[in-house]
Order: sequence, then C-alpha cells, then structure tokens
Amino acid sequence: MRDCTARTQYEARCKTALVVGAGPLGLLATALISLAGARTYVADIVPENAPKALFVQHMGAHYIDASTKTPQKIVETCCPPTAGLNLILEASGAAETAVRLIPHMSRSSIYVMTGIPRGELSMELDGADLVRQIVRFNQVVVGSVNSNRTHFGTALNDMVRINSQYDGILTRMITHRFRLQDYRQAFDPGVPNRIKTVIEVDPW
Repeated sequence: MRDCTARTQYEARCKTALVVGAGPLGLLATALISLAGARTYVADIVPENAPKALFVQHMGAHYIDASTKTPQKIVETCCPPTAGLNLILEASGAAETAVRLIPHMSRSSIYVMTGIPRGELSMELDGADLVRQIVRFNQVVVGSVNSNRTHFGTALNDMVRINSQYDGILTRMITHRFRLQDYRQAFDPGVPNRIKTVIEVDPW
C-alpha cells in the first residue's frame, strides 16, 4: 500500500476511502484518491481476477468482491475497529447499496453519490435515526453530476498524472472501440469484460 506521504491535502495523516463501483467513473475516482495518498478500497460485484479488479490493484488500491457482502461487511473490510472511513464515493448506480451504506458512515465523513439508478426501488429506513446520525456525527451526504470549465481543465492535468503514474492506464481502460456505423454494438450489454466503450466518428 502506498505510504501516506504524498504532498497533498492528505499528507497530515492517512485517510481511508471506499469507492463503490469499478466502472469508468469509479476507476477514475480510485486513481485520484490513490494519488492523494489515501488508503483506497473499491467494491464491485466482479471476481478478483476480472479486468476491473486488476486495474484497481494496479493502482495500489484494495479490491473487494461485494457480490456476497452486505454494506456493513463492505465497510468492516475497509475499517479495522480503531479506524474510520473518511470518504465514500458511490459510482455504481446500485440504489439499495448506496442508501444502506449511509448508516455505516464514520464520524466526520463525506459521502459523494454520483451513480444514477435505473428503475424504482422501495425500502424501509428509520428516517429519524438517519437524520440524528448525520447531524450528531457531523456527516455530509452530497450528490454530484455536473462539472464546469475549470473542472475539465483540472481533469486534463489529472489525466496526465494518472497515465504517468500508472503506465498509461487510461488508454487501457478503453476496452472497446466501434465505428459510427456499428454503434448498436457499443450498447450491447452482453459484451464481456467491458470497461469503457467509445464510438469513433473518425478513427484515430
């Protein structure tokens, strides 16, 4: 695991982060959080030898096969009894997992939701207990989807850092390329080991 000496806002002490989802967004978040020097865990439902999981491990993060784990077990895997989980970034769109992780947040932690669920989901939660927890434990839950021009500029610089640190990993994350006339194949959910798909209007 990377030593927590990166010259960033995290250098004062080690932080622990959990990324839920190892798709393109989750992997990008993993790269940035790892570069910041945090102990990073990534949970997804693919086996440990799947390409997504191998990308996670290549970036020095820990992969968690969450296919048979409850949200509580996922958090327990990240955090020994004496440690806390400082950041959760949800990038899977799995609504039930996303909501059920909230009760397991650590004191003064931040939960960022970026996944957009499909369909509908009904579930029961103790709303009063949840609000008490968020307020008393100084927690933050926020959703985000949009970026401004400054963010895109920062991202371009970050992409250079990520590719340099992790041996061109962003290029390797593009696992499938299709010509414009073959666009239907790009949306085929049955393509195995897909991470990031692009449609080339004019091939590079």
